[in-house]
Amino acid sequence: MWEWNDGLKLADGRFYFPEDNNFTLPESGWPASAVYLDSPAGPGDRNGSANIGAPILSNGISKYSETPAPAGGSDTGDYDFTYNQAWKNLTVSAGYDGLAAGVRQKMAQLLIAPKLTGGGTPVFADIKGCIYARNYGTRFPLRGGAWQYGSDAGLGALCLAALRSLVHFYVGFRPAFIL
Repeated sequence: MWEWNDGLKLADGRFYFPEDNNFTLPESGWPASAVYLDSPAGPGDRNGSANIGAPILSNGISKYSETPAPAGGSDTGDYDFTYNQAWKNLTVSAGYDGLAAGVRQKMAQLLIAPKLTGGGTPVFADIKGCIYARNYGTRFPLRGGAWQYGSDAGLGALCLAALRSLVHFYVGFRPAFIL
């Protein structure tokens, strides 16, 4: 099953998370990172499929996968998404390669970036999973994937397409007790 994860969000394509795993920091205080998920296609580039291509780990946004409402679009939060069947093959832009090594290492530690540079090899080459994302609105991470997803499920499976309000039979959580 997919599991909600705390401590990370994607807002208009940009990653936000607390520094040093500070779980006491309220979400409103999470700093913006220098890392974005760009879309390979925009609202005018659709081919009729909800999946509009593989997301791109980047240092900025060149395209949003949909124009969100009320910014001129019709999407209130759940239309087109980007998808990459193998997390370890996530595309990395040249701009991302130019970010500080510490930033790129942190993205690998969060299991968002499979490699430290675009030309590098995956840090965890055997991890299975896919990545789904919508780079508009505010999205919260789901990890794991349902078994019926086959090789799309796994430790590397990351869904950044869900709104906070998502409720579904294949979405759960793992309670944690923090001392």
